[in-house]
Order: sequence, then structure tokens, then C-alpha cells
Amino acid sequence: MDGEHISDLVHQLNDVELAVLLSLVAGKHCILTTEPECLELLRQQIELLGPAVFGLTVATVQCTPDTTLDDFIEPLLFDETRPSPSSHGISPVNNRESGESYFGTRNRSSLLRTSSQGTHHESTSGIRKLANIIIAQDLDLASNQVQTQALELIRTKRFCTSKKNFHCAPNRFLLIALLGKPNDESSLSSHLCDYFFISHHHPSDEGFPEVEREVESEQSDVDSLASVVIRKEVYVRSSRFPEDA
Repeated sequence: MDGEHISDLVHQLNDVELAVLLSLVAGKHCILTTEPECLELLRQQIELLGPAVFGLTVATVQCTPDTTLDDFIEPLLFDETRPSPSSHGISPVNNRESGESYFGTRNRSSLLRTSSQGTHHESTSGIRKLANIIIAQDLDLASNQVQTQALELIRTKRFCTSKKNFHCAPNRFLLIALLGKPNDESSLSSHLCDYFFISHHHPSDEGFPEVEREVESEQSDVDSLASVVIRKEVYVRSSRFPEDA
């Protein structure tokens, strides 16, 4: 594929996709922020674009001041024989495996996923695997202990569970700190901030195209099913009560 074609496809990316792409290419990590009321939408956006655009698994951990180390680690692991835990979000994410395309007509997806195919075959210690993209939502609210664990995961690309099981991050690995406030107003530790490659704010008026497409697709499926049910009901009724000749 020539450079001009690649450039054209990259120019089709929205701001969130571009931030993720730059971080993956650089092998670094990023902070994404938006308005607090839109944080869930941005999370869903990333959960959808991970497998759809990049062919990578996604997992989300929701952080609070009470989050323990086990609470932080457990959602990030998944059984490699099962679909990826694209986390505690909308159901379509949970039911789809890494590498599936949500929007097959989007030509740019095939390019960005080319180097990512086979991600689910990358080996990690044990049966359970760490997701390629980790969304640490409200990481700034987590305790210093949890933030230190996130820092160690970024630095060493590995961690040890309370059961003394070691897990290593896959080759394509990205940790996204998803915050509902500007980075300079967050409570992220300075040491942790130093290890993030970029910080990007996604304004709510830019929209959430992946989520919007998914909602439209679901609504289309519902409408199609409703249409089939209605037509079947009309047919059954007309066959049971034929008109007089």
C-alpha cells in the first residue's frame, strides 16, 4: 500500500482515533479528557474503536478512592478462549471478539488493523491475558497505591496479582487515563503524568461517531425485527379468518 493511500486513510480518523494511533505507533500512553457528563460516551467510543478500527482488545476499569489493587487488576484480564472484556459498557462491546469489525464498510479499518491481526495469539504467562488497550476511567480518583500500580504497569509492562501470578502486557499495549476534568486539574501523581505521551481533550460538541453508528445499527436491527413480527402477525390473522367468497 502506497504512502499516499495511507495518508488519505489517516486523514479520515477523528481526534480520538488519531490520539490512540499516535500512542500505539510511539509505544507510549495517553490521557483523554472530556466533560464529566460525556465521560461514559467517550469510554464507549474507545471500547468500540479498539476492535473496530485497530483490531485490539479493550478492557475498562472504573477507579474510585476505594479501588483496591485487586479491583484494579481483575477487570484488565480475560480468558483468551473467550471474547475480550471490552468491559462494563454497552452490551455490543461485550459480545464481540478482538479483531471483529463493527463497521465493515469503513475502508480505513482494514489498514489500521493489518499490523494488529493475530493479536489474540500473542502469548502471556498463564491462561488469562492482559488486554491491548486499557481504559483507566477516573484514574485520578484512585489511591496512591493504585496509581503506583498503574505506573509500574506502564514502566515494566507487567504486574503480579495477589495470588503471585505474573502477567505481561502484549506487544501492542496502551493505557489510557480517561478523565472528566482537564489534566492540570486532576489528582494524577506527577510521576505518573510524566509517563504519558500526550494529553488530549475531546470536546462534547465533536460528537461520538462510533457510539452513534452503533446505536443506529441497533435501532435498524430492532426496526427490521419489528417489521418481520408485524408482517407475520398480519399473515396469521388473515389465514385464520379468510374473507367470504
